[in-house]
Amino acid sequence: MTPKSTPQTHLSTCKLALAISLAFAAVCLPVHAQTLTTLYSFTGGADGTQPNGLVRDSAGNLYGTARYAGDLNCSGKQGCGTAFKLSQTGTLTVLHTFVGGADGALPEGTLVLDAAGDLFGTTVYGGNIYCGNSGGCGTVFKLNAAGKKTILYAFPNSLQASLPGGGVIEDANGNLYGTTAWGGGASCSNCGTVFELRATGGTFTILHAFTGGTDGQLPYAGLLRDAAGNLFGTTYLGGAFNGGTAFKLNSVGKETLLHSFGSSPDGIDPIAGLVANGADLYGCTPNGGVYSVGAVYKLDKSGNETLLHSFGAPTDGVQPQGALIHDASGNLYGTTYSGGAFGYGTVFKIDATGNETILYSFGGGADGLGPYSGVILDAAGNLYGTTLSGGAFGNGTIFKIAP
Repeated sequence: MTPKSTPQTHLSTCKLALAISLAFAAVCLPVHAQTLTTLYSFTGGADGTQPNGLVRDSAGNLYGTARYAGDLNCSGKQGCGTAFKLSQTGTLTVLHTFVGGADGALPEGTLVLDAAGDLFGTTVYGGNIYCGNSGGCGTVFKLNAAGKKTILYAFPNSLQASLPGGGVIEDANGNLYGTTAWGGGASCSNCGTVFELRATGGTFTILHAFTGGTDGQLPYAGLLRDAAGNLFGTTYLGGAFNGGTAFKLNSVGKETLLHSFGSSPDGIDPIAGLVANGADLYGCTPNGGVYSVGAVYKLDKSGNETLLHSFGAPTDGVQPQGALIHDASGNLYGTTYSGGAFGYGTVFKIDATGNETILYSFGGGADGLGPYSGVILDAAGNLYGTTLSGGAFGNGTIFKIAP
C-alpha cells in the first residue's frame, strides 16, 4: 500500500500569489475498454503536483487540491500544495497557493462544495505553528468563489487532535464534520478523533476520541452522514483483528462498532471511507481479500459483511485506496492504485451482484498512473478522477472516462 504522503517538517512562510491558466491537448487512448480523455496534466510547478479527489459543480467545473508544488520556496522546495478549478474547456485556475505556516500545508482529502459556491477542506499541516514538530497540526479552511481563503480552525494541540487528512463534510446548517488521524487525549495520543466544527461561533468539539484496540485507530478517511445525523466512517487499524474498523457515531457521539476487518479472507486496512446505497454501506480496502491485495465489501445496517470482490486475478486491479461511488442502478465505481493490464492502475465497475468490469487500465504515459483517489459521476454517466503521477509532465492528471 502507498502510505499517506508526508511533507518535510520545516515549513517556510513564503507567499506566492498566482492564478495560471494552462490548457493541454486532450489525450485520447481508445485501445482500452472505454475512452479516457486526459483533461489536464499537472506541471509540478505553480499548478501543483499529486492531485487529490475532485468535486463538480452544476456547470461542469471541477475543483480539487494538489498535495505539493505551488510555491516551490515552501517546505524544502517541494511546495505546500494548491487548490484549483478546471473549467469545462480544460483551463486550470489556481484558486489558492498554500504557503505553510499559519496558511496551512499539504491539503488532503476531497473538497466539499456548498450551494453558495464555497469550498471547504483541510490541510494536514500548518495552522498553529507552535503545534507539533512539523510547523502546525493542520487546518480546516474555506475558499469562496473568488478564491479568498479563510482559516476556520487551526488545530492547537497535537495531543487533542492533529493531521486532518480526510477532508470534511457539511450538514444543512453549515456545520462541518471530519476526522484527525492523530490525537485523542492522554490515553492514546496517536489514535485519532472525529470532530465537529459549528458554523455559528466556530465551536470545535471532539465527538469521539479513539482509544486503539478494539475501538479502532487512525481514521484516515472522511465521514458519511445520514438524515438522522449519524456519522459513519472507518479506521485504518484496530478492531478485533487489528485490521481496521467500520464505525457509527449517533447524533450525541455514542459509538457503535459495525465491523472489525481482518478475519481471512476479509479486507484489511480500510483507508477509504464509506458510501451508502439505501440501508447498506459499501467500501474497499487496499489489503486483504482472497489474494491479499484488496477487496470491495458491503455492510448491512447491523454490520453484517458481504465480500463483493477480491482484487488480484490476472489483469485485475490491485490496492483500491479511494472511496467508492454508486449510480442509480446500484453499480459501484472506483479505482485501484496499481494492477490492471499494464500494472499502473484501473477504473472499475462492480454491479449489484458483485460482477466486476475493468473500465480502463492506465498505461503509465500521457494517460497517467496511480489513481489514488476515487472517481465522481455526472448525469450523463461520465466518470472524472485524478492520477497521482504520470501525464505529460509526470506530475499527475485529471481524466474523464466516457460511457
